[in-house]
Formats: sequence, structure tokens, C-alpha cells
Amino acid sequence: MNKEELFNQVMEKINAEYIPGTLRYVKASHPDLWRHLVEAEDRLEMEWLNGMEEGFKKCLDAWVGFNLAALKIFREREIQKMLL
Repeated sequence: MNKEELFNQVMEKINAEYIPGTLRYVKASHPDLWRHLVEAEDRLEMEWLNGMEEGFKKCLDAWVGFNLAALKIFREREIQKMLL
């Protein structure tokens, strides 16, 4: 699987789980996670442009991990709001 196919597959997974407002909430309430997410995205973009498959895969995995962490935090927040 090439970089583009891999990226598209990952984006489908993230988009399927995405909850509107997640990134805005993480940026405002979890600045450390937001910083890691932005840095991971920057590294991912650099690896994409450099054409290095292995480096791209590592950066993509990190970026996905930070996105999933953001979604988990936001989902838990939404659940807590419903319980109150």
C-alpha cells in the first residue's frame, strides 16, 4: 500500500469516529495534547514531502494516536455532560 492509500484509509477511520468540536475543545482545554497533535501533523507533512515510506508510516501512526486520544477525551467529556 502506498502513502496515499494508507493516508486515505486512516482518514476514513478518523472521519468515521470524529465528533464535531473535538479539535476546538482539545486546543482550548488540553494544550499539551494539541501541541503534540500539531507537531505530529507537521512531521507527517514533512515525511510526505520527503517521500520516505518508513518515516511516513511512523509519523502517521503517531498522528493517528494523538487524534484518537483527542477523540477519547472529547467523547468522555460528552458522556460526563449527559450524566450531569
